[in-house]
Amino acid sequence: MLTITLIYRLSPDRPPSFTVLATTVFIILAWDPNYIYDIGFRLSCVATRGIVTITPLLTGLVRLRWAKPPEWLCHGLAIPVTALLPVMPVTYGYFRTLPPYANPANLLASPLAAVATPSRFCGSSSR
Repeated sequence: MLTITLIYRLSPDRPPSFTVLATTVFIILAWDPNYIYDIGFRLSCVATRGIVTITPLLTGLVRLRWAKPPEWLCHGLAIPVTALLPVMPVTYGYFRTLPPYANPANLLASPLAAVATPSRFCGSSSR
């Protein structure tokens, strides 16, 4: 997904995020059509779609509710919630249960992932 996003960023016209997601899904399924049956692939697509579509709405609500919250706080709260909301029906449909600890765990893990992901990338590219 990152590669497709970077390619689109080089173009003079910035396509909508949904176009980037749809292109990525198309390429992955063209590469291996069996991914359509993989629950991890499905959950990833649904979570990414939720982040792309719901995060701007939720950050706007947070800004309306509180006067001038920091950007990191808006996105730090919105992204885990918007990733989890659309995934919940798929999770319940597949596993017939919903973990009660998912949202608190995502809220705690998001700041760690924001630090760990770039540092891991830099560590792997330095060899």
